[in-house]
Amino acid sequence: MASPNQFPGPGHRRRIVVHGKELQEISVSTVWSPKAETATAVREEKRSILQFMMRVFFIIYALHLISGPGCDSEVLGYSGGSVVIFPDLQYYTNRMRTVCRVEQNDCVYLMKDQTTNSNVTKGRLMMYSNTNGRFVFVIRDLTPQDAGVYRFRVGEKKSADIQLLVQTDACCGRKERKPVFLGENVTLSFNYLPEFTHNSKYLISFNDQTILKVLIYTDKDSQKEQRNRFSMFDDRTSKVVRVELSDVRKEDGVVYSFGAMKTDESLVYYSYFKNIQLQVTEKTTALPESPGATTFTPAATDTTTSTSPSSTSDEELLTGSVSVTFTVCVCVTLLLIGGIALTLKLRNTKRNDSDSTSHNTESNKANEDDGKAPHRYQYFRIDAIYKK
Repeated sequence: MASPNQFPGPGHRRRIVVHGKELQEISVSTVWSPKAETATAVREEKRSILQFMMRVFFIIYALHLISGPGCDSEVLGYSGGSVVIFPDLQYYTNRMRTVCRVEQNDCVYLMKDQTTNSNVTKGRLMMYSNTNGRFVFVIRDLTPQDAGVYRFRVGEKKSADIQLLVQTDACCGRKERKPVFLGENVTLSFNYLPEFTHNSKYLISFNDQTILKVLIYTDKDSQKEQRNRFSMFDDRTSKVVRVELSDVRKEDGVVYSFGAMKTDESLVYYSYFKNIQLQVTEKTTALPESPGATTFTPAATDTTTSTSPSSTSDEELLTGSVSVTFTVCVCVTLLLIGGIALTLKLRNTKRNDSDSTSHNTESNKANEDDGKAPHRYQYFRIDAIYKK
């Protein structure tokens, strides 16, 4: 029986020589080693660990696909407000400019333009070039459905994906209407959340919903600013910004949006969360009174008895009108009664005259022979007249 030393150890190579030529070189398997069974078990264990790690990797990758692509930056907006995003791109009018939103494994185009326009609007969306040639993207009147991942591209260059989060808060997203007269001063008040206390505050206007104009802003280190007819004061204790506009003009009747600027290492954006529509109207002036004209001013409504001159004159005027009307009615009635009585009396008189005339005619006929009829007729007529 051969001793263990007669068997080649692991890794030992053995040569076969035939007629002085080396045919091949073989390596003696470790199967001859007493530890061969233990080494096989170790290899199987490593293989199992590797398979488990591969399964975990595939699970993580599947979850990544389900949840959507990762984003380098996040933008916070409020329902009813607006966001102004500055992707890390230059706005070239001679190249294709696109904005799309990631949905599952596809990116749906929201805006796509290759014209020379430096300002493109589509519904609530707008992309334009600022004074520095930067790409600017705007969404107005935000809704929860606007949340998602956005991608921006100009030509062959694209920016990092940006995720938009849309929150609903009682303080934000409301739109108010404020009436004001021409030439007056007006104060606009805006509340903001505590997380914006030390951010720069901005007031912009949307003219015809297409032109965005920065009116005034405060830096994060300042609380009060003055610019043309606008003045802004940031009360950080009460979390209220007050903006005063002097000498209101007709062109000031636009939508004003208030918000704050947010920055990080790779992104700059503005979140506007309160809107005010300024309604500018002209003052109505009273017409001059004519010389002799009487102006009637209705008394104010009140449940108590008023002793003002206007109230007293109203009551006297009403009483006098009733008295005059009653007097006229009485007079007309008396005249009608008098007229009716006179008419009846005249009719009775004519009837009596007719009867008397008939009776006298018969008497005259009976006494015509004595020659005294005319004298009697005449006397009778005179007597009749006298009686009457």
